[in-house]
Amino acid sequence: MKYQRLVWLLLMTIFALTPKTARAQLWSNPTLVAQVSELGGPAQLLRVAGDTLRLVAGARDTLFGVARMTEYWNAGDSWCGPDVFWSDSVGDFWVSGRAALDPQRRIWATWSSVIPSQWPPYYSDGAVWFALRDNLGWQPADRADQGLTEAPFGMSFTGDRGGDWYLGWGYSDGGGTQFGSGARYQLWQDSLWGSRIRLRSGFQESYGRPSLSPDPDSGAWAVISHGNYGTDELLVYRLIGGADSLRFSISAPSYVVSDGIATDSAGRIWVIYVVGDYVHGGELHWVGIEREQIVDSGLVSTQAVGTVLAAVDPQGVVWAVWRHDSAVWTSYNRGRGWTEPEVVADSSSLLDCIAFDGEGLPQVVFERMTGQQSQICITRRLSHVGAAERRPTKQPGPSVRLLSSNPCAGEARVEFLVGGETRVDLRVRDITGRTVAVLADGILRPGVYCRDWRVAPSVPNGVYFLNFAAGPHNTVQKLVLTR
Repeated sequence: MKYQRLVWLLLMTIFALTPKTARAQLWSNPTLVAQVSELGGPAQLLRVAGDTLRLVAGARDTLFGVARMTEYWNAGDSWCGPDVFWSDSVGDFWVSGRAALDPQRRIWATWSSVIPSQWPPYYSDGAVWFALRDNLGWQPADRADQGLTEAPFGMSFTGDRGGDWYLGWGYSDGGGTQFGSGARYQLWQDSLWGSRIRLRSGFQESYGRPSLSPDPDSGAWAVISHGNYGTDELLVYRLIGGADSLRFSISAPSYVVSDGIATDSAGRIWVIYVVGDYVHGGELHWVGIEREQIVDSGLVSTQAVGTVLAAVDPQGVVWAVWRHDSAVWTSYNRGRGWTEPEVVADSSSLLDCIAFDGEGLPQVVFERMTGQQSQICITRRLSHVGAAERRPTKQPGPSVRLLSSNPCAGEARVEFLVGGETRVDLRVRDITGRTVAVLADGILRPGVYCRDWRVAPSVPNGVYFLNFAAGPHNTVQKLVLTR
C-alpha cells in the first residue's frame, strides 16, 4: 500500500508539471479586408480560382451621400482595393448588393437603390442594377428593372445549371395605413432580363426578401417570410424559368426575423430561420425537405439574433451561421443532427456571407463597427469537420408537439409536421371523448403548422387529450388545464 501511494503521488506530480495542451483553435484570427464609412448591404465573398478571392460590397458615405459598388481582392494574406465599378451621387438612400460566379468564372453583381421623395416612408425611382466582370474588367452597369415606384430591399441572387439567373428582392411601398410589402424576382434568360414577377404582396402585411438557392437539376428554390398580425409563416416556392409554384407553408411559433435556404447535391433543401424579435432575437429553427416532402425539423440553437446564413460545402456538410451576444456562431450538420455551436468570431455587428475556399474550408465575412467606421473582416476555419456521414434512410412521419407549458392556463399552442399532402385532424377531447375544440380538419400540404387552442371561459379545468391524425398516423397527448 505504501508503494502504491508513492507511485500515485509520483504520477500526479508528473501530470501537474506536464504542460497542458490548449484547446484547439477552430477559426483563424479575423483579417481586416477594408474599412468604410458605412456599408450598404452585405458583402459577398467569391473564390474566382484557386486561392484568388474577390469581395463585392455596396457602400455609402452618409445617409444621403454617395452610394457605390466596390470590389476588393486578396494578394496572399493581405487585401487590396477598392475598385469602384458603380457610383451615384444623386442622393441614393440605400444600396444592397449581391454577387455570384457563373461557370465561366465571371462575376455577376446585382444591387438595388432607392431615392426617398418624402421620409418616412415614401419612395420614388427604385432601381435594380447589375454589372458583369470578365477577364477585361467590369463592364458598364445597367438597370435590370426600371421605373419602380416601390423601394426594393434585401437582394438574393443565384444561377441554375442551365445558365439561367434568378434575382430576388423584397420591396415596400406606400405609407401610413396604406403601407404594403411583397417579394419579387426576375429571370435572366437568353442574355436578357425578363419582366419582374411578383411572388407575394399585400397591404398591412410584412414580406421578407426571397432567399434563393439553386436546385441540383434545374431552376431554383425560394423561401419568403410572411407576417400578418402575429401569424407568421415561411413560404417555399419552386422556380423553373418564368414559372413559380408554392410548395410548402411552414408555420412559425412567433415572428420570423430572418431566414436562409440551401440545397445539397442530393436535392435535399435546408430551410433555416430565426423566430423571435429583431432586438432580442430568439431561437434558430430548421426544416429539411426531400423529394417534395418535409422529412425533418427541429432546433439548431436556443439563442440567435439578426441574419442567419445557410450553405453547403463541397463535402456535403450543411452550415448555419448566426449572431448572438455580439459574437458569430456556427453549427454544422453531416446528416445526423446539428453539432454544438462553436464561436467563429467573438465580436461583430453584422453578418455578411459564408463561402468556401479551394480546400473546401468555410470562410465567414462579417462587420465590426468602430465609431463611425465599418470594418469588413474575414475568418477561416482551420480544419475540416471530417467526411460527410451517410444520412439515415428512415424518414420521420407526421408528428405533433405542445409548445405551451403543460399544465396550461387559458391558451395552448400546438405545432405539428405534415410530411406529404394528406388529411389532418387535430382536436381536443375531454375525458368522456367529447370534442371540445377542432384545431385542424382537412387536407394540408407538406409543412410545419401551428395552431392555438384559446380556451373558452365555459370550459372547466381538468384533464383533456390532444388527438392528432394524419393519414394512418395517430397520436394522443394528455393536456391539463388549470386556471
